[in-house]
Amino acid sequence: MVLYSNRGDSLDQETEEENRAYAVRVGVYEPTKQTLLTSLPEKFSALAHLTAGIIGGAASSLIRVPTDVVKQRMQTGQFASAPNAVRLIIAKEGFKGLYANTKSMLVSI
Repeated sequence: MVLYSNRGDSLDQETEEENRAYAVRVGVYEPTKQTLLTSLPEKFSALAHLTAGIIGGAASSLIRVPTDVVKQRMQTGQFASAPNAVRLIIAKEGFKGLYANTKSMLVSI
């Protein structure tokens, strides 16, 4: 049962990651929505909400994607620690290696 030995720690880390991503999403969504609502005619309010949601989701992906890439690679046993994973991914693949699954994350927004 190696996969579940640190399940509590893993869930706590995922919750922290989700909280940070949520804070970024809301922190970007609200001001973007307000700007769009004041800039666009009232009949486009739904478009303002949709656009703000997309922009907020994309901003939160800037945090979620790298942490998800590191988590997935650690789960497969490629790395012993998160700092080690980040350092080696950047050394081997460049900074873009941390954003390897960006497309799948953006589709899930």
